[in-house]
Amino acid sequence: MMAYYCQRIVAGTPQTEIARIIPDTRPSALLAAVQNRSRRFCVRRVEEMFAFADRIEQAAQAALSRVNNLTQSILAKAFRGELTADWRAANPELISGEHSAEALLTRIKAERVKLKPTKKVKAG
Repeated sequence: MMAYYCQRIVAGTPQTEIARIIPDTRPSALLAAVQNRSRRFCVRRVEEMFAFADRIEQAAQAALSRVNNLTQSILAKAFRGELTADWRAANPELISGEHSAEALLTRIKAERVKLKPTKKVKAG
């Protein structure tokens, strides 16, 4: 039917009108159509990947911000002694007596005195 329809158009109209009605079936035209379709697909896919990369970057920035806030809050709790409160309550013998901070400071001062070089007096 397509061939009959094309013959009727050929008989009554100029060639330029036929070119608009009958699709171009030359191999080069088909290749160009496939290439255009492939090009559009590739461009669309690249745009999708860039959008995905942007979303990942935003998520990474948000995570980094949360980590920085977490670090600050952990340091604040550590300085207030909140992180070791349970351990200190469970192990009072390890933080008192000979293990206390005062005892440790006394031992450090004693060792510094031992390691301090003695001054030599010049005979003169």
